Amino acid sequence: MLAPAGSKRPTGLTVTVNSPDEAAPPITRAFAIRQPTGSVEVNGVIDPTRRYDLFVSAATADGLASESVRCDLGPETRPAG
Repeated sequence: MLAPAGSKRPTGLTVTVNSPDEAAPPITRAFAIRQPTGSVEVNGVIDPTRRYDLFVSAATADGLASESVRCDLGPETRPAG
């Protein structure tokens, strides 16, 4: 959801992807916001058997950033057989 009328609207989105199961450092990608809704794709190698935490925040053109929102992703589980 974008900011209410009269307030500054975000122009950028930052996504950080980290796996506590990997030694590699987190990756962070920035995306321009051009529409009120949409999706982004973060390029990188994702192992579906590992856990990941994602942090997402938005920022205005003058650098005012939102608080980060965290999302935890567990490993995929597949039926035996």
